[in-house]
Amino acid sequence: MSLNRKYTWADFLKEHPEYKEKKIKRTSKEGGKAFDAAFKQRMKDYLKDRLTKIDKEKERATDAYLTKLEKIRNRTKMLQKNI
Repeated sequence: MSLNRKYTWADFLKEHPEYKEKKIKRTSKEGGKAFDAAFKQRMKDYLKDRLTKIDKEKERATDAYLTKLEKIRNRTKMLQKNI
C-alpha cells in the first residue's frame, strides 16, 4: 500500500477538527499546507516504527528471511530520505 493511502484528508480532519469547523478544503492554500505538514510528520513516525519492527524481527529470523528484511529496511530508509 502506498504511503499516500495511509493518511487521508478524512484522517487529518479527525485529528484536527478545527479545520472541519472552519470548513477549510484540502485544495485551499491553508488546507494544503496544513495537510502536507501533518502528512510528513505522520509518515516520519510511521517509517520510524516500521524500522523498529524490522529490527525486532531480525533477531529471530532465518537467513532467507534476513535477506528479505534487509531489502524492506533499505526501502524504508530510502522513503525516509525522500520525505
